[in-house]
Amino acid sequence: MIYESGWYDLEVDANSVLKQWRWTAREAKCVIDNPKRDALLVIKGGVNLAAVKDQKITFKINDLVLDEFIAPQELFEKSYNIKKEMLGDANEFYLTIGADPSWVPAKVIPNSTDERELGAQISFIYFR
Repeated sequence: MIYESGWYDLEVDANSVLKQWRWTAREAKCVIDNPKRDALLVIKGGVNLAAVKDQKITFKINDLVLDEFIAPQELFEKSYNIKKEMLGDANEFYLTIGADPSWVPAKVIPNSTDERELGAQISFIYFR
């Protein structure tokens, strides 16, 4: 998997429930090898409910919307059985993760100087 655009560097915090994660921007894309067969996709992550209420998370495969949801709690885990037809015929496909609205810590958290536009925290993507 290649983190193509909209991803921030890996962050690690042993005291956090997620332990390690990458923040997305409003939209993040990664490129994944196409197995050209049915597969399982698992995504684990989180949202900051204190910063953004009712943030809509969207998962897409290529241009197809796989799922849209508002996380009812800070952590989420989603599993999908992906049919090979969804992946297309190319050797790779795009997984896009969207977050609406995004947020900037410096505008929400007192004394923060973090000017990044943040979407969701993604701690785990499994595709096989």
